[in-house]
Amino acid sequence: MNIKKTEQLFWKDAENRLFQLSDEKYRNFSEKLNPNIKLIGVPIPRVRKLALSYLKTADKTELMSNPPLDSFLEIKFMKAIFLSRLSLDLKTRFQLLQEFLPYLDGWAICDLLCSELKDCKQHKKDYFNFMLTLIHEKKACHVAPYITRFFCVMALMYFDEEKYVKQILEEIKTMDCEHYYVMMGVAWLLSTLYLHLGDAMLDKIKALHLDKRTHNTTIQKIIDSRTISQEKKVLLKLEKK
Repeated sequence: MNIKKTEQLFWKDAENRLFQLSDEKYRNFSEKLNPNIKLIGVPIPRVRKLALSYLKTADKTELMSNPPLDSFLEIKFMKAIFLSRLSLDLKTRFQLLQEFLPYLDGWAICDLLCSELKDCKQHKKDYFNFMLTLIHEKKACHVAPYITRFFCVMALMYFDEEKYVKQILEEIKTMDCEHYYVMMGVAWLLSTLYLHLGDAMLDKIKALHLDKRTHNTTIQKIIDSRTISQEKKVLLKLEKK
Protein backbone atom coordinates (compact mmCIF):
# COMPACT_ATOMS: atom_id res chain seq x y z
CA MET A 1 0.00 0.00 0.00
CA ASN A 2 1.45 3.40 -0.96
CA ILE A 3 2.03 6.18 1.56
CA LYS A 4 -0.77 8.41 0.20
CA LYS A 5 -3.32 5.62 0.56
CA THR A 6 -2.15 4.91 4.12
CA GLU A 7 -2.56 8.57 5.05
CA GLN A 8 -6.07 8.63 3.59
CA LEU A 9 -7.00 5.56 5.62
CA PHE A 10 -5.55 7.19 8.74
CA TRP A 11 -7.77 10.26 8.44
CA LYS A 12 -10.80 8.14 7.55
CA ASP A 13 -10.23 6.05 10.66
CA ALA A 14 -10.00 9.22 12.74
CA GLU A 15 -13.25 10.49 11.21
CA ASN A 16 -15.04 7.21 11.99
CA ARG A 17 -13.88 7.27 15.58
CA LEU A 18 -14.98 10.89 15.98
CA PHE A 19 -18.47 10.00 14.79
CA GLN A 20 -18.58 7.38 17.55
CA LEU A 21 -17.87 10.19 20.04
CA SER A 22 -20.44 12.63 18.66
CA ASP A 23 -23.08 14.27 20.81
CA GLU A 24 -26.23 15.55 19.08
CA LYS A 25 -26.96 18.19 21.70
CA TYR A 26 -23.38 19.49 21.49
CA ARG A 27 -23.51 19.44 17.68
CA ASN A 28 -26.66 21.60 17.67
CA PHE A 29 -24.97 24.01 20.07
CA SER A 30 -21.73 24.12 18.02
CA GLU A 31 -23.54 24.73 14.75
CA LYS A 32 -24.95 27.95 16.16
CA LEU A 33 -21.46 29.14 17.12
CA ASN A 34 -19.87 27.98 13.85
CA PRO A 35 -22.29 28.77 11.03
CA ASN A 36 -21.42 27.26 7.65
CA ILE A 37 -18.69 25.09 9.21
CA LYS A 38 -18.86 21.32 8.63
CA LEU A 39 -18.71 19.60 12.00
CA ILE A 40 -19.49 16.28 13.68
CA GLY A 41 -20.37 17.51 17.16
CA VAL A 42 -17.62 16.21 19.44
CA PRO A 43 -16.66 18.19 22.57
CA ILE A 44 -13.06 19.41 22.43
CA PRO A 45 -11.89 17.35 25.47
CA ARG A 46 -12.96 14.18 23.62
CA VAL A 47 -11.24 15.33 20.42
CA ARG A 48 -8.06 16.07 22.37
CA LYS A 49 -8.15 12.70 24.16
CA LEU A 50 -8.46 10.88 20.82
CA ALA A 51 -5.69 12.99 19.28
CA LEU A 52 -3.36 12.23 22.18
CA SER A 53 -4.03 8.51 21.79
CA TYR A 54 -3.00 8.74 18.13
CA LEU A 55 0.15 10.63 19.14
CA LYS A 56 1.13 7.58 21.18
CA THR A 57 0.33 4.91 18.58
CA ALA A 58 0.28 6.33 15.03
CA ASP A 59 3.20 6.63 12.64
CA LYS A 60 4.76 10.11 12.59
CA THR A 61 4.33 10.41 8.81
CA GLU A 62 0.58 9.88 9.25
CA LEU A 63 0.40 12.52 11.96
CA MET A 64 2.33 14.98 9.77
CA SER A 65 0.13 14.35 6.73
CA ASN A 66 -2.71 16.70 5.82
CA PRO A 67 -6.37 15.65 5.88
CA PRO A 68 -8.72 16.66 3.03
CA LEU A 69 -9.21 20.44 2.94
CA ASP A 70 -12.98 20.04 3.32
CA SER A 71 -12.63 17.91 6.47
CA PHE A 72 -14.90 18.21 9.47
CA LEU A 73 -13.92 20.79 12.08
CA GLU A 74 -12.95 18.09 14.56
CA ILE A 75 -10.48 16.59 12.08
CA LYS A 76 -8.89 20.02 11.73
CA PHE A 77 -8.75 20.23 15.52
CA MET A 78 -6.87 16.93 15.60
CA LYS A 79 -4.42 18.06 12.95
CA ALA A 80 -3.78 21.28 14.92
CA ILE A 81 -3.06 19.21 18.03
CA PHE A 82 -0.68 16.95 16.10
CA LEU A 83 1.38 19.74 14.57
CA SER A 84 1.54 21.53 17.91
CA ARG A 85 2.56 18.53 20.02
CA LEU A 86 4.78 16.47 17.76
CA SER A 87 8.46 16.61 18.65
CA LEU A 88 9.75 18.79 15.79
CA ASP A 89 12.42 21.37 15.15
CA LEU A 90 11.09 24.90 14.69
CA LYS A 91 11.76 24.98 10.96
CA THR A 92 9.64 21.88 10.41
CA ARG A 93 6.86 23.08 12.72
CA PHE A 94 6.69 26.44 10.96
CA GLN A 95 6.56 24.65 7.61
CA LEU A 96 3.63 22.54 8.84
CA LEU A 97 1.91 25.64 10.17
CA GLN A 98 2.35 27.32 6.79
CA GLU A 99 0.77 24.30 5.10
CA PHE A 100 -2.08 24.38 7.62
CA LEU A 101 -3.12 27.98 6.86
CA PRO A 102 -5.75 27.00 4.24
CA TYR A 103 -7.59 25.09 6.99
CA LEU A 104 -8.08 28.27 9.07
CA ASP A 105 -11.58 28.96 7.81
CA GLY A 106 -13.24 29.88 11.11
CA TRP A 107 -12.60 31.34 14.54
CA ALA A 108 -12.75 27.99 16.35
CA ILE A 109 -9.91 26.26 14.51
CA CYS A 110 -7.86 29.47 14.56
CA ASP A 111 -8.19 29.95 18.31
CA LEU A 112 -7.66 26.28 19.18
CA LEU A 113 -4.46 26.21 17.14
CA CYS A 114 -3.18 29.27 19.01
CA SER A 115 -3.96 27.72 22.38
CA GLU A 116 -2.14 24.52 21.43
CA LEU A 117 1.10 26.21 20.32
CA LYS A 118 2.50 26.30 23.82
CA ASP A 119 6.11 25.86 22.72
CA CYS A 120 5.83 29.50 21.66
CA LYS A 121 6.60 30.30 25.30
CA GLN A 122 10.11 28.88 24.85
CA HIS A 123 10.70 30.37 21.38
CA LYS A 124 9.04 33.76 21.50
CA LYS A 125 11.39 35.62 19.16
CA ASP A 126 11.16 32.94 16.48
CA TYR A 127 7.38 32.71 16.73
CA PHE A 128 6.91 36.47 16.65
CA ASN A 129 9.02 36.76 13.50
CA PHE A 130 7.04 33.89 11.98
CA MET A 131 3.76 35.67 12.81
CA LEU A 132 5.04 38.88 11.24
CA THR A 133 5.96 36.98 8.09
CA LEU A 134 2.46 35.50 7.89
CA ILE A 135 0.69 38.81 8.42
CA HIS A 136 2.84 40.51 5.78
CA GLU A 137 2.52 37.73 3.21
CA LYS A 138 -1.15 36.83 3.64
CA LYS A 139 -3.02 36.63 0.36
CA ALA A 140 -6.44 38.00 -0.55
CA CYS A 141 -8.12 34.62 -0.15
CA HIS A 142 -10.99 33.31 1.95
CA VAL A 143 -8.72 32.49 4.91
CA ALA A 144 -6.86 35.83 4.95
CA PRO A 145 -9.04 37.23 7.78
CA TYR A 146 -8.21 34.21 9.91
CA ILE A 147 -4.49 34.63 9.30
CA THR A 148 -4.94 38.13 10.71
CA ARG A 149 -6.95 36.73 13.61
CA PHE A 150 -4.21 34.13 14.17
CA PHE A 151 -1.73 36.98 14.66
CA CYS A 152 -4.07 38.74 17.10
CA VAL A 153 -4.87 35.67 19.20
CA MET A 154 -1.25 34.52 19.31
CA ALA A 155 -0.24 38.03 20.37
CA LEU A 156 -2.74 38.21 23.22
CA MET A 157 -1.91 34.70 24.45
CA TYR A 158 1.87 34.89 24.35
CA PHE A 159 3.09 38.45 23.65
CA ASP A 160 1.22 40.72 26.07
CA GLU A 161 4.50 42.30 27.16
CA GLU A 162 5.78 45.85 26.87
CA LYS A 163 8.64 44.83 24.56
CA TYR A 164 6.19 43.68 21.87
CA VAL A 165 3.55 46.40 22.16
CA LYS A 166 5.05 48.87 19.69
CA GLN A 167 5.29 46.31 16.88
CA ILE A 168 1.84 44.88 17.64
CA LEU A 169 0.27 48.33 17.45
CA GLU A 170 2.04 49.02 14.15
CA GLU A 171 0.51 45.86 12.72
CA ILE A 172 -2.95 46.74 14.00
CA LYS A 173 -2.76 50.06 12.14
CA THR A 174 -2.69 48.16 8.84
CA MET A 175 -5.49 45.69 9.67
CA ASP A 176 -8.85 45.87 7.94
CA CYS A 177 -11.38 45.36 10.74
CA GLU A 178 -14.42 45.09 8.49
CA HIS A 179 -14.44 41.30 8.87
CA TYR A 180 -16.25 40.50 12.13
CA TYR A 181 -13.72 37.97 13.44
CA VAL A 182 -10.80 40.27 12.65
CA MET A 183 -12.55 43.09 14.48
CA MET A 184 -13.20 40.84 17.47
CA GLY A 185 -9.60 39.62 17.41
CA VAL A 186 -8.23 43.17 17.44
CA ALA A 187 -10.60 44.23 20.23
CA TRP A 188 -9.71 41.14 22.29
CA LEU A 189 -5.99 41.79 21.78
CA LEU A 190 -6.14 45.47 22.71
CA SER A 191 -8.32 44.86 25.75
CA THR A 192 -5.88 42.15 26.92
CA LEU A 193 -2.94 44.53 26.53
CA TYR A 194 -4.80 47.17 28.55
CA LEU A 195 -5.68 44.72 31.32
CA HIS A 196 -2.11 43.42 31.56
CA LEU A 197 -0.14 46.63 31.00
CA GLY A 198 -2.34 49.24 32.65
CA ASP A 199 -3.86 52.65 31.95
CA ALA A 200 -0.99 53.79 29.72
CA MET A 201 -2.48 51.55 27.02
CA LEU A 202 -5.61 53.68 26.78
CA ASP A 203 -3.81 56.57 25.08
CA LYS A 204 -2.13 54.11 22.72
CA ILE A 205 -5.51 52.59 21.83
CA LYS A 206 -6.99 56.05 21.18
CA ALA A 207 -3.97 56.96 19.02
CA LEU A 208 -4.80 54.09 16.65
CA HIS A 209 -7.93 55.94 15.49
CA LEU A 210 -9.84 52.70 15.10
CA ASP A 211 -13.20 52.62 13.39
CA LYS A 212 -16.14 53.15 15.75
CA ARG A 213 -17.17 49.48 16.00
CA THR A 214 -13.66 48.20 16.79
CA HIS A 215 -12.92 51.02 19.24
CA ASN A 216 -16.19 50.61 21.13
CA THR A 217 -15.87 46.82 21.22
CA THR A 218 -12.37 47.18 22.68
CA ILE A 219 -13.59 49.53 25.40
CA GLN A 220 -16.54 47.26 26.18
CA LYS A 221 -14.28 44.22 26.53
CA ILE A 222 -12.19 46.17 29.05
CA ILE A 223 -15.31 47.23 30.93
CA ASP A 224 -16.54 43.63 31.01
CA SER A 225 -13.45 42.53 32.93
CA ARG A 226 -14.02 41.67 36.58
CA THR A 227 -10.68 43.24 37.44
CA ILE A 228 -11.87 46.76 36.56
CA SER A 229 -13.37 48.83 39.38
CA GLN A 230 -16.86 50.29 39.03
CA GLU A 231 -15.41 53.80 39.19
CA LYS A 232 -13.04 53.08 36.32
CA LYS A 233 -15.83 51.44 34.30
CA VAL A 234 -17.82 54.68 34.50
CA LEU A 235 -14.84 56.62 33.14
CA LEU A 236 -14.16 54.07 30.40
CA LYS A 237 -17.75 54.33 29.15
CA LEU A 238 -17.00 57.98 28.39
CA GLU A 239 -14.22 56.85 26.01
CA LYS A 240 -16.69 55.29 23.58
CA LYS A 241 -17.26 57.06 20.28
